[in-house]
Amino acid sequence: MGDPLRTSHHQNPPRDPREADAVREVQRGGAGAGGHKKLVKPIRGGIRHGHPVVVNRQLLVANAFEQVISDRLPRTHRIIRHFYDRYGFDLAKRIRTKWAADIVWVLMKPLEWVFLTVIYLCVRHPEDLIAMQYTGIHYRKLNDLNR
Repeated sequence: MGDPLRTSHHQNPPRDPREADAVREVQRGGAGAGGHKKLVKPIRGGIRHGHPVVVNRQLLVANAFEQVISDRLPRTHRIIRHFYDRYGFDLAKRIRTKWAADIVWVLMKPLEWVFLTVIYLCVRHPEDLIAMQYTGIHYRKLNDLNR
C-alpha cells in the first residue's frame, strides 16, 4: 500500500537537516508533547514524515492553523514558514527537558487561542480539521469543511 502521508502538503519528507532534527525531537516527545503529561496532555499518536509521533491539542491546533493559512493566504504562509524553518527548528532542538517543554507550552497558549479563533472563523467544522492532523488525511478531501 502507498504512503498515506503523501496526501497532505505537511507530510513531505524533511528537506532541511534541521527539520529532520526537529522531527526526531517531536518523536522523542519534544516541544509538542515532551513536557509533564499532567500539563501538556499528550492525547494520541500520529504520523509525521512516516514516523510515529505523540501529539497534544496544542500541536494539533497549530498544524490545523498552518493548513488554513496555507490555503487562504499562501504568500503569508510562505513568510511564516520561512521564519519557522529558519529559527523554529534550532529552538526546538534546545528544548531538552520536561520543564523547558512545559515553559514553551505555557508561552504558546496565547498563540493557540489566536490559532483557534482563526480556525473557527474560517472552517465550517473546525474540530474535524483539528482531529485530522497527523493522520495523513487532508481536510479538503472531506465534504464541506470549508466555508
